[in-house]
Amino acid sequence: MAAPTRRIILVQHALAVSEKEDPARPISSEGLEATMGVVGMLSASKTRASGPLAQTVIHSGKLRAKQTAEVLSAGLGATVVEERAGLGPNDDPAAFWTAAEEEEAWRRSSSSSEGGGLAIVGHLPFMERLVGHLVAGDAAKAVVKLSNSGPLCLEADDQGLWRIAWMLPPSLSPK
Repeated sequence: MAAPTRRIILVQHALAVSEKEDPARPISSEGLEATMGVVGMLSASKTRASGPLAQTVIHSGKLRAKQTAEVLSAGLGATVVEERAGLGPNDDPAAFWTAAEEEEAWRRSSSSSEGGGLAIVGHLPFMERLVGHLVAGDAAKAVVKLSNSGPLCLEADDQGLWRIAWMLPPSLSPK
């Protein structure tokens, strides 16, 4: 029997207001609208019909990431939203991944056979560097260009090799 597919959905936080407008940088009305559009597309997708896309959504703790995670959790079917250290803009993706892999709960959360994968809401450049680390084995490799609120799904095969399964740019959302 083949090992379960592991799934991780990576999302750059929604567009935030400027630091000048509000130092806490909450998501903007445009960012909320884009994220809600993504939630609508995810909720309606055939991929989601077989169960949640993510059981757990983790975020950096910065307000814009937390708000994005909370809104996005509905479209993913997630039941848990929590803050996790190591997801800051300039944090080391390899160190984050090594620490995360050591947690048994992480392995269960990211296994699609357990009813869903794991979603991570964070910041650039960290998120794109994490994709480079997982897909190309080198965080410095530019594998993909993420956009605010746009989910990217990575899946690992039974040998632990990660690949890009799909990407959903918010611009595809009906207005």
